[in-house]
Amino acid sequence: MAEAIDAARSAARMTAAVAGPAHPRRILYELNLGAMLTYQGRDLVRARAYLRSAQLGIGQRIALTREFDETARRDLAYYRPAYTNEVRAAWYLTEVVQENSTGR
Repeated sequence: MAEAIDAARSAARMTAAVAGPAHPRRILYELNLGAMLTYQGRDLVRARAYLRSAQLGIGQRIALTREFDETARRDLAYYRPAYTNEVRAAWYLTEVVQENSTGR
């Protein structure tokens, strides 16, 4: 799994450098990175950062559309995991902080 995470990080960096933050592949790579880290319960702070970065790219991508048409709706549905996983990571982080503060 560590190799997959490293490969996705590298791919996201290269795609962002060449194609920009709103490129669908960069969004997908960051989405996958955030999801992998979230589901592993590893580095949740970084997972949220990847997911938020993906969300910014999604916002920029949606902003390019002239109106909220079928294409924009499909894009939002396709990128839904960026939002649900960010909430999941935040929830896990809250539980970790709570456990650490109560000594459980």
